[in-house]
Amino acid sequence: MLKKLSIVTLFSIPFLVNANSWPSSTCLNNSNWLEFSQMNMCLDKKQITSIKVINSELPSMSIVYRGKDYTFLKQTPYNVNGDLHKKYNLSLPEYFSSLVKNESDLELSIPYKVHELKSPSEIVEYNRQGWHVYTLVSNTRSFDEIFIIHSSNEEYIYHVGGEFTTQEATDLISKLNLPEI
Repeated sequence: MLKKLSIVTLFSIPFLVNANSWPSSTCLNNSNWLEFSQMNMCLDKKQITSIKVINSELPSMSIVYRGKDYTFLKQTPYNVNGDLHKKYNLSLPEYFSSLVKNESDLELSIPYKVHELKSPSEIVEYNRQGWHVYTLVSNTRSFDEIFIIHSSNEEYIYHVGGEFTTQEATDLISKLNLPEI
């Protein structure tokens, strides 16, 4: 019995370190009605009190959803991290994953300062069908963020910003319908 328990524990450890299953979709029967760039969302219409287009070179909007302000931006890696991932010779998913795992040979103090992170527990990673989603949520950050990247197209990053909890970030991710690329 102890041997089985230790095997289960051994296989569970990687999943306890910020590795989460992709949230189940909460969208029912093509209930997507709001499209941002290539993302479709099924946010409850009754819970949105404002939608504004932000004057930007790339698609951007702000919404008030459930009484909270969120910005949805399509950004370049330079705008997100100053192309810091290139300094470390990493792809964007590798860069964010190194922040999650904190096991890289890299000096992570600069990326942690750039993203206002204190520890790996403040960033969660989700992966599915080439999509990589990273939530950066903390009480010490000036705002919380969700970064959405596809491994085959790292030219742009979908970025959701606002003040939210880890559960609210997971809820937002469950309302996204990302395109197949």
